[in-house]
Amino acid sequence: MLYFILLVILGFFFQDLLSKKKFPWWFAALILLLYAVHPLHVEVVASAKSRDTLLSAVFAFGAIWIWWRKEGNLKPLQWVLVLGLYFLSLISKEESIPLIALVGLIAYFFLGKKPLQAVFAALPFAGTAALYLLIRGIILDKTATVYDSYINSIMYLADGSERIATNFEIYLQYVKLLFFPHPLSWDYSFSQLNVQQFSSPIVWLSIAFFGALIYLAILGFKNRSLLSFGLILYFATFSIFANLVPALTIGSNLGERFMFVPSLAFALLIVYLLYLLGEKFLPKQTYLLPLIVLLPVLLGFTWKTMDRTKVWESNLTITRADVISAPKSWRTHTFYAEELRRIAGELKKENPDSARVLFTEARKEYESMFGILGKDLPVSQYLGTYAEVLINLGDSAQAIAVLEENIKKNPKAFYPLFQMGRFAFERNEFEEAESYYLQALQSDSPNMGPLYRNLGLTYSRQSKREQAVVALEKSLEYWDDPNIRNALGFIYSELGQTEKAAQYLTTEGTNSPEEVLFVKAVLKGNESLGKSDFRAALAEYQKIEPIYDQVDGEIKFRHSTLHMPSP
Repeated sequence: MLYFILLVILGFFFQDLLSKKKFPWWFAALILLLYAVHPLHVEVVASAKSRDTLLSAVFAFGAIWIWWRKEGNLKPLQWVLVLGLYFLSLISKEESIPLIALVGLIAYFFLGKKPLQAVFAALPFAGTAALYLLIRGIILDKTATVYDSYINSIMYLADGSERIATNFEIYLQYVKLLFFPHPLSWDYSFSQLNVQQFSSPIVWLSIAFFGALIYLAILGFKNRSLLSFGLILYFATFSIFANLVPALTIGSNLGERFMFVPSLAFALLIVYLLYLLGEKFLPKQTYLLPLIVLLPVLLGFTWKTMDRTKVWESNLTITRADVISAPKSWRTHTFYAEELRRIAGELKKENPDSARVLFTEARKEYESMFGILGKDLPVSQYLGTYAEVLINLGDSAQAIAVLEENIKKNPKAFYPLFQMGRFAFERNEFEEAESYYLQALQSDSPNMGPLYRNLGLTYSRQSKREQAVVALEKSLEYWDDPNIRNALGFIYSELGQTEKAAQYLTTEGTNSPEEVLFVKAVLKGNESLGKSDFRAALAEYQKIEPIYDQVDGEIKFRHSTLHMPSP
């Protein structure tokens, strides 16, 4: 709906604007069609993340269209509406800042104002942007996220001439995608694109190409050429993503969404060039040549757009597709692995075989990501999720190695400490398990319920029953789990606190008469043992032996281990 609203605004806006230069109606229609079906727009329209870009464009072009309709001569209330809409575009997403240049360009190229007058025409929009930036600086910059890592932008690996060379190579990549949008990807992270040197022919081709465009833009400026207007519009709207100086480095190498507004200038330029050719070769039927050339392009773009839209059906489909289209990007492999891991985790109880297939695929994708990033691994948080996959595949040895590496890189990470404690517990190395669990208590964002449960069970196995009780009761504050109550009941019964034991250990959660018998026998046996009535205790414990396996005692009642009292 937002995209449709934007297209309606752009349609009326360009029809009004170009009629000023006496262009026919079909000229604006072809620009709108080419823009509407361009495959580079799929990411913005299909991704919830990019809704800000759509909102920003709708508000900004709505404001500029109203301003244009009055040719800049607005009444006070109309100015409030226009600048209010533009402010909404800025707080939606600040990439509408360069559209201030569009106001000035319209004033110069279409309203016939002198350059200085055109600058003054854009001042109300510039003032609104300045107000936005002031508010942004006061509120947002204090909590700004830093993206100064090569995993987000390879510009952080480039110095001096390398930065300039790499920029020119990326600029040419954008132009290539405008003309030939294939393959497409939601991500172009390291090492899908690499740092370039001036020894690269591609860099010099890009310099020559953009040098020619700048020359044409300057050449046609004095004559108010539409070609010059379109080129300056492209450069202006793209400038915010151009990594012109280190302070303005964006947190991405390349993004299809960054072409959402600049592609409007591209559509204008293509249709205008075809229009000029039509005027030259078919002056009586000028529309024919643009139509003949653009019809297959429009059909091809439409097919590609529809095909690409299918890929955006879900997180799984988009990540799976773009591992193929951007195979050198660490992020495509990581997000695909994360999605496989999540789905496998949901499946493993109901369909363990299917879950194992997904876990195996996730393992392969994690290992591809590690291979791309190398030993330094600036995203060590994914070691934990990789270890989770290995655990689910039963590869404990490799999982432990990964968890140890995770702890080295991030000693405050909860998951690896917790899992290392669990592995130590299973090896009956209870002191080591206790040490890991105590470290996990000091970690970042610990999951207190399971952590105190495991710590309590570890104390129980060490015969530290009082500490076990404290930890398990603490666990219940975070997580009311019947298994924790079960363990507490047995420990209290071992401590001779029968009433407390009965408070936690009841037969309500049992599933069979045998389980009821088991629980009652343990409680009575422990109570008799506490009173030194050994015959009665033995009689109760003997009831347990023949049904222990039947009630799955090793798993279901594993914490009912009996401890003889100290002499």
